[in-house]
Amino acid sequence: MPVNPRTVNIFFKYSNILCGLFVIIHETLLIIDYFNVRLAVIYSGLVLMSLLLICVNLIANEWIQRYFGFLYAWEGRGSLLVYLGCVIMDDTNYSLASGIFCAVIGIGQILVAFCY
Repeated sequence: MPVNPRTVNIFFKYSNILCGLFVIIHETLLIIDYFNVRLAVIYSGLVLMSLLLICVNLIANEWIQRYFGFLYAWEGRGSLLVYLGCVIMDDTNYSLASGIFCAVIGIGQILVAFCY
């Protein structure tokens, strides 16, 4: 049974937004819990990458497309989600669940890149 590409695109669009929100919530909680300047800079970078991922899915901006063009390809978004998922995995339940969710969605996007 063939799958409609529009349905796949809509599914991954909303799952990207959800993954970005998971990462932002996780990193904000970590900054509040373990306030360390070095870690705050690292976590702020992850939050900015997540915000870029959300903006790509909500806003078609020429500036984002010029400088972060890899986020407009399935492989680029998938690779970023796998990276974010691996970075935020920790021994707590929330971070493990959100990290696995982001990594699985990222792997799914990389696999979809070979289908479409």
